[in-house]
Amino acid sequence: PEEMDPDAREATAICARHGDDPSQLLEILHDLQDARGAVAEAALPAIARALNLSRADVHGVVSFYHDFRRAP
Repeated sequence: PEEMDPDAREATAICARHGDDPSQLLEILHDLQDARGAVAEAALPAIARALNLSRADVHGVVSFYHDFRRAP
């Protein structure tokens, strides 16, 4: 299950450190990339759930900013 994915677990923890605040999405994504080497696909649903955003919103931000890597 998704909850067992290490990228999803890390993403959830990083969101919590940022107070699950959707306005912190860019900072959360940068922290996740710093911690895991990339913003993995498995992390996106966890971030969306924690921040109460749609997966499409999170995916759109990751896709728009070229500094986010999808693989380490």
